[in-house]
Amino acid sequence: MFSALTNLFRPIMRLGLVSQIALGIVAGVLLVVVSPDAASSVALLGQLFVKALKAVAPVLVFVLVAAAIAGHTQGQPTHIRGVLLLYILGTLAAAVVAVVASFLVPTQLSLDLTGVSGNPPSNIGEILHNLVLSAVSNPVRALMESNFIAILVWAVGFGFMLRTASDTTQQGLQDLSDAISGIVRGSGYESTHCFLADSQQSLSVGV
Repeated sequence: MFSALTNLFRPIMRLGLVSQIALGIVAGVLLVVVSPDAASSVALLGQLFVKALKAVAPVLVFVLVAAAIAGHTQGQPTHIRGVLLLYILGTLAAAVVAVVASFLVPTQLSLDLTGVSGNPPSNIGEILHNLVLSAVSNPVRALMESNFIAILVWAVGFGFMLRTASDTTQQGLQDLSDAISGIVRGSGYESTHCFLADSQQSLSVGV
């Protein structure tokens, strides 16, 4: 039975990470609608995957950006226009969905501000000032605190400095990028593997 389930999910594991996440979201919604009790029993797998993804995301972004810039050759197509267009469309779509959802399902947020201190930015100049300062934060602290603005700044600078590095160094950076990407893909695979193992155990108990 376990091998049959593994063969059933094998085509899904061959898809890209984004496609797997999208299918996981759809499957999770359907599972909640069909059987809320079963959904709560497998919720830990999703929590593990999200926590692992959030933990590795800062390092992943830094290494991917640095490796892409360091390994770029003159005249090589970058497809940056398509990436920026997708980013803008995705951001606008997310904003529209959030606004529509807030009107369709209004919620009331209660905040406990007891003991909270601090002054919010008074103007756009102060906001830009804080943004520039956060962009040159300590790179190690930026990775630890998931400060993606500083991570991108340091990754771009690191990548440009390695443009003139030896082929061995650039290949090592690319191998590191592939390894971290493999960890992200592997965490999704392990979640699916654990789900299949739990399913086999449940079926065995039921029989």
